[in-house]
This record gives sequence, structure tokens and C-alpha cells, in this order.
Amino acid sequence: MRILKTLLLLAIILVFAFFSLAFITHNQGNAVIDLLFIPPIEARLASWLIGFFVVGVVLGLFASTLMLLAERTRRKRTEKRMQNTSKLLSGYHS
Repeated sequence: MRILKTLLLLAIILVFAFFSLAFITHNQGNAVIDLLFIPPIEARLASWLIGFFVVGVVLGLFASTLMLLAERTRRKRTEKRMQNTSKLLSGYHS
């Protein structure tokens, strides 16, 4: 199963790389991005779009990782409370 997942991930990466290269070769026009406190930067439109896509993916992964860690912490805290409650209840019945 692990080999299948690895092959699927490799196939997805290769397809993404192929389409990225095709997008870059077909979009040769320059675009100027004027950020608030930085002087305008001129680069290929495809480079800007792919760069913003990658930054969005990285930020999304970071945010989802933080959410998963918070959920795991809440779940462990709840399980500990349940164990303490169970011990208290079993002590009352004996």
C-alpha cells in the first residue's frame, strides 16, 4: 500500500511539473506587481502565478497543521478528563 501511495504522489508531482512547465512556456508576457511598501517588481506572469500558488499551498499546510495539533491537544485533554471521571465513578460504586 505504501508503494502505491508513493507512486501516486510521484505521478501527481510529475503531472503538476508538466503543466507548470507548459504554463510557463505559453505565458511569456511580463507583469508588474506593485506591493505596498516595496518598489514595483517586473517578472513573467507565469512566475508570479506559480509563486503565489506555492505560497498559498505552504500557508494552507501550515494552518491545517496548527489546527490538527490543537485538535489533538483537545482530544487528549478530553480523554484524560474521561479517565478521571471514570475512576471517580468506579470508586463510588465499590
